[in-house]
Amino acid sequence: MEPHLWQYGIALFFVKRYADAKALFEKHRRVNPNDVENAAWHYLCVAKATDVDQARKILLPAPDDHRPPMAEILDRLAGGDSKAIEQAVDRLSGLPGHQSAKFYGDLYIGLIADAEGDSTTAKAFMAKAAGTNQNHYMADVARVYHQHLSSSTEPLDD
Repeated sequence: MEPHLWQYGIALFFVKRYADAKALFEKHRRVNPNDVENAAWHYLCVAKATDVDQARKILLPAPDDHRPPMAEILDRLAGGDSKAIEQAVDRLSGLPGHQSAKFYGDLYIGLIADAEGDSTTAKAFMAKAAGTNQNHYMADVARVYHQHLSSSTEPLDD
């Protein structure tokens, strides 16, 4: 069952057990190889434990995740531009998937910015993600992370 426990991996990340979380996300890839979010959390663990350059060197592949804006998030993890995420979300304006895509775009722009040490961008985008009216695990993650960023002057790392 361990490869299916991605929520536990996120919890491990929050308590700074980055190596344990990284290992769990590597296992999760075996049961969900196309999940950009899994690649993102793996990246975040490595970036917090070491640095962004190392995280990019061992970025997990996640081909064919068709959920918008996941392809653009994966490109951003590899060193791309956050504007591509925002543009992918904007293309959905007025369509049924827009609200979800906007939430995930804001969430991952905020998380990546935090990993890169850009607290201004991290706080701004995490505030947007935390303001969602969606009610699911990742929305709760956004709210907790936003609270952490708002109450701390230090990034979530060692």
